[in-house]
Amino acid sequence: MLRFADIWLTPEFEEILSKLMTAKFSNAEEAERACPRAGLVFVGDYFETISQYVKYGLLDRDYVLHIYPVEWSWKKLKPWTVDMRSATGIEGMHHTFEWLASEAVKMRLAEEQMGKGV
Repeated sequence: MLRFADIWLTPEFEEILSKLMTAKFSNAEEAERACPRAGLVFVGDYFETISQYVKYGLLDRDYVLHIYPVEWSWKKLKPWTVDMRSATGIEGMHHTFEWLASEAVKMRLAEEQMGKGV
């Protein structure tokens, strides 16, 4: 897990995340105008790797979902990823990242319900 934290704190990763925070795009072309393709791949692959570790029990799901912005990151990268899947024919591109984002949504909704006393 410490290795993942090392990547998260690199200037390259911080730079692409800061671009993603303010970028507005709805497809791959717009995404690549806002952020370099290599950066989009870097962030997507980073979350795909973490997601694989969660899926296979090497990292705790709840812990990861509480320290990483998985849901937000997927929402930002989804338009680019969907277009890249189609363009490359790699339908499984970042599929585990997508799965973990859906787990993040479930967790957030459950926590919201608990907060309402439901």
